[in-house]
Amino acid sequence: IFALLQSPAKQIITISCEPSNKKSQKKSQEVKTAIEAGKRTRHENTRTVSRFGKSWATNVLENLPNLENAKNIHDLKIHGVEDAIVVASGPSLNKNVATLRSIQENVFIVSALRSLPVLIEAGVTPDIVLQLDAEDSDVAQNLAFLPNYMIKNFLLEPTVNPGFFKVPSHQIIWSLGQHFFDVHKKFGTAPTPFNVPSVSIYGLSLCRYLKFKNICFIVIGTSIGIFLSLANPAQENDNLYFVFICGIISVSGMILPGLSGSFLLMLLGNYVLLLVGYLLTNKSHHELSVLLY
Repeated sequence: IFALLQSPAKQIITISCEPSNKKSQKKSQEVKTAIEAGKRTRHENTRTVSRFGKSWATNVLENLPNLENAKNIHDLKIHGVEDAIVVASGPSLNKNVATLRSIQENVFIVSALRSLPVLIEAGVTPDIVLQLDAEDSDVAQNLAFLPNYMIKNFLLEPTVNPGFFKVPSHQIIWSLGQHFFDVHKKFGTAPTPFNVPSVSIYGLSLCRYLKFKNICFIVIGTSIGIFLSLANPAQENDNLYFVFICGIISVSGMILPGLSGSFLLMLLGNYVLLLVGYLLTNKSHHELSVLLY
C-alpha cells in the first residue's frame, strides 16, 4: 500500500511472513504504533483542512500570478555567514533588540512579519521576513504598513491573503506544502522540505535547511514550541480530572497564535477520546448536554 506521506519516511520496516518470527512480532508492534500515530495526524489534518481548506485554496488561486517571477525556497543559497538568529514578537525581542542591532552585520536574521515594527524602530534589518498565517484582508492590510521600507527577502506561503504580496520587498520567496502538488507541477518546484506548527519553528527549520552552523533564538516560547513539536503523544487517559485539565489546555491553545488546541490534545493522548471517539458512540443528547455543561 502506497500513500502520500506528510513528511519523508525516517524508517522503513519490513515484516517477515513467518508468524513465529519474534522479530516480526516486534516489527508488527512498531507498525501498529506508527499506524496509530498516523491516525492521530490524519484526524488533526482533517480538522485543519475542513476549517481552513477553502480559504487556503482560494488564496492560492489568487496568488498564482504573483508566483511567476518569485523565487522558490529551494532556490535559496546563503554564502559568507555561518550564524543565524530567529526572532519573533515578545518581551525577549524588546529586551535583546539593542544587542541584535550591534551584531546584525555578522549574522543572518530571520524574522516574523509581526516582529518587523520593533526591528525597524531599533534600526535592525532582517535578511528574511516570514509570513505563514493566512489571515484576512483587514489583517493583511494592517500589516502592509511599510510604504517607505523595503523588506530584503519576504518568504511566504501562497495560502496567505493576497494582500501580503503588496508588502514592499526586494524579493518574494514562496514555499508550499506537498498537498498542493498541482501547483508544484505547474511551476516545476518541490514542496516545503519541512512541516512545522508555527512561524518560529519554521524559522528554525529554514536555518537548518540552509545549513547554518549556529542558530540562536530571541523568543521566549520557541523552546516550548520545539518541545511540543518533537514530543511523543501520551497514552489515552479517560480519568475525569485529567479530561478536565485537557479541556482547559486545549481551549487555551486557541488563543495562542500558531498553536493548535487539537495538537495539544494529541500530545496529551486524548484527541481521539474527546473529539472523535465520543461522537462515534451511541450517546444520547442528554448525556452530551451533561458533558458540555
